[in-house]
Amino acid sequence: IEQLNKIYTRMIDAMTINMRVAAPHVTSEE
Repeated sequence: IEQLNKIYTRMIDAMTINMRVAAPHVTSEE
């Protein structure tokens, strides 16, 4: 389960970065 959690966290991180790049007007909306 720990490995899955790490993979999930990385996926979320990448998604967040993509969102920031796609929507720069969205500064800090966690």
